[in-house]
Amino acid sequence: MLLEPDAGLLLPEKAIALYIREATANGAIIRTGEKLVHWEKKNGLIHVRTARGTYTAKKLIITAGAWAAETIQELNIPLKVTRQLILWVEPDDISRFLPGNFPCWMLAGDNFKGVWYGFPYLSGDQFPGPAGLKLALHHAEEETDPDKVNREITKEDINHIVEKAKEYFSFAGNRLITSKTCLYCNSPDEDFIIDYL
Repeated sequence: MLLEPDAGLLLPEKAIALYIREATANGAIIRTGEKLVHWEKKNGLIHVRTARGTYTAKKLIITAGAWAAETIQELNIPLKVTRQLILWVEPDDISRFLPGNFPCWMLAGDNFKGVWYGFPYLSGDQFPGPAGLKLALHHAEEETDPDKVNREITKEDINHIVEKAKEYFSFAGNRLITSKTCLYCNSPDEDFIIDYL
């Protein structure tokens, strides 16, 4: 077992809001809700065509998440999209799982595929997103199309994650708060992972 006292977590909602504030303060124009149609580099400039218009810039940053494979086809980077499940549960004794008492965690072993991970109990009053102790299994087996992903989460899916967590944490009687599907964009050898909800 390894404990890294300086490790932590980023709250994506707050991080994105901060990036937007900093970018706009430095002259960036944020455009949302525009579907990318095509982009190309031509005559030293990047030309981006969306459903709403065409833009020209010297540099382009692509943050396409699960749609990266189709967005950057020209770069010939092999990517695959996989469906992942995330749960938030309420343990019997919440105080044991609050930040300061319980760390971000990750478990890997020869007796199971993938990596089990999660975050301490985060309260919706203090943190954006679902309240609860986060439990998830990272594995790259269930490949999917990001436009046709199966968002249905079965009781078996939930039990699989909860029962595995109970092998490591004694919080019997926990209550499911919510569950979500998440998409990963992976390289086939998993050298890097793009994670988003």
